[in-house]
Amino acid sequence: MSAPSPDPVVRHAWPADTPPPADAETLLRRLHQGELFVFGGLPASRRLVRDVRQRLLAALCPEGAELDVPRVRDPLPHLRTLRAALGGSPLIRRAVSDILRALGLPEYTRVDDLRLRLVTQGTEDHPDAAPVYLLHRDTWYGCPQTQINGWIPLFDIGPEQAFAFYPRWFDRPVPNSSAQFDYAEWMERVGWHGDTALSDYPQPIVPVERGPEVRFGFEAGDVLLFSAAQLHQTQPNPIPGTTRYSVDFRFVVEGGPRSPNADNASRGAADRLAADFHPLTPAG
Repeated sequence: MSAPSPDPVVRHAWPADTPPPADAETLLRRLHQGELFVFGGLPASRRLVRDVRQRLLAALCPEGAELDVPRVRDPLPHLRTLRAALGGSPLIRRAVSDILRALGLPEYTRVDDLRLRLVTQGTEDHPDAAPVYLLHRDTWYGCPQTQINGWIPLFDIGPEQAFAFYPRWFDRPVPNSSAQFDYAEWMERVGWHGDTALSDYPQPIVPVERGPEVRFGFEAGDVLLFSAAQLHQTQPNPIPGTTRYSVDFRFVVEGGPRSPNADNASRGAADRLAADFHPLTPAG
């Protein structure tokens, strides 16, 4: 594995006094030990954000209004087509691959498709949005223990709009319902945007004393990396009339390190890896 390009800087990290990783191998090892990193200064990430923002504004403001941060009361219905288009876009796939290369990740890294996320102020009161706010680990959803998540805000946000991590639980078991989750069955019956009972979603089955939470503030284009085994939770957006827009992706370095499995009993990680993850787009 190679060292990251000279452009990335560690803008935030947890633990706060941790030194920056010298190379991608060290970065992966430390992510799988529960550390968190926010990188800034990646030209590839800034290009991705410019592209997605242009598409976002075109979808929300077809009349051509120029808005810094779009304020639309209910943006989701306007974005269904865009969310589907981003996933299969060759340009978007190349942009994500360029970000991973800038971070020093090897060519045998595999990555899934980009997803557009939004958290509008007040949606926590809507029953249909309840799954978004569940405390969870991504591994409970049939994700490999080798998976790392990447998250990028499309606009600057403060920590009050960011989701929260609970690192004290990284390698401590949380009683949960992940044993009921099977990737193939879920995709056939529900999929990622289908309807099902809230109880079908993997979640803690007892109250959890979360302990200290970790949140970061972000500049647009910052890249947050964290293990799929991190316990975390989307928090309500507290700023009236606003929506937090972000994109995310997941990647796996084949043969690389893995996070400890404290409590994940879901099934289908190998199937999910085969179905959802693809090689990096060739550089060019």
